[in-house]
Amino acid sequence: ALQFDRDNAWGYCASMDLFGCKKDKIGDFFIIKHYVSVICDMIGSVPIGPPQIIKFGEGDKFGYSFTQLVSTSSITGHFQEQRCGAYIDVFFCNIYDPVKVTDFTKEYFEAKDMKVRLFTRGEKSI
Repeated sequence: ALQFDRDNAWGYCASMDLFGCKKDKIGDFFIIKHYVSVICDMIGSVPIGPPQIIKFGEGDKFGYSFTQLVSTSSITGHFQEQRCGAYIDVFFCNIYDPVKVTDFTKEYFEAKDMKVRLFTRGEKSI
């Protein structure tokens, strides 16, 4: 489990690489928009405006990217439709359950596999 030292850290970040996602999910604007909304609720953040969700790129880099600013942090992602991949970061300046977020994300996009990096942000090196 991550240890959170409020005096020395800014927040949690869950960085997820998902493989073998369902194309109809990662290629659907409304499914991505709904995902962002659920994650905001899940971590207890306040969205700052609507998410920016744009489809662009070429070849194996073609797909949607999104950015959702939240109170003092952000949720970002990019989807590779050709490779059925997703790359999502959930950074929030408060304590949240990163395992709940990563498990939900894998299930939501029906990924076959996922690589996760969980870490705190803002801690000073000693």
